[in-house]
Amino acid sequence: MDANRFATCSLHNPRMMRILAAAIDAVEPSKLVLDYLQKADLPKHNRVFLLGIGKASEAMTQAAAEFFDDFMEGLVVTKRASSPTLRLRSGQARSRITVIEGGHPVPDERSLAAGQASLDFASKLNEDDALICLISGGGSALVTGPREGITLADIQSQTSSLLASGATIHEINNLRRQLDRIKGGGLAR
Repeated sequence: MDANRFATCSLHNPRMMRILAAAIDAVEPSKLVLDYLQKADLPKHNRVFLLGIGKASEAMTQAAAEFFDDFMEGLVVTKRASSPTLRLRSGQARSRITVIEGGHPVPDERSLAAGQASLDFASKLNEDDALICLISGGGSALVTGPREGITLADIQSQTSSLLASGATIHEINNLRRQLDRIKGGGLAR
């Protein structure tokens, strides 16, 4: 049986659908974040800030916001924002969380704005604060801050060339770390 026929037939099999649903549930971003936070031994802190970057960052940040009900502020950078503010399961808007979009897979002007917003956000913290970083796939394109002497056009050109050549995401991210002041620990610095 070829792969397409197997997949099509499997979608009509209730047992296979239960297995598929269980597999998807096991990797659901908000569930994973909540499970981790419930078990984590976090360092002592005065204030909590939430920074979500990536295609799954809205769901991840929503879970963290529900866990840290007293968090100070949050910033989410995603590919397609579902809304300008996150909503809790109760339906209440989380006005302390700003949601913005960046470009993906090639960084764009929105990615530059998101990079600056992320740097500004992190600069508000002091040594007694906790920054919970919720990073998922796509984050390296969604948030960018070119190093001095590097332009957005340089990063776009290099990224496009690597994508066209079939480079792996590891190879692309290695280049991005060299060109971008946020990547490779730059945000923490």
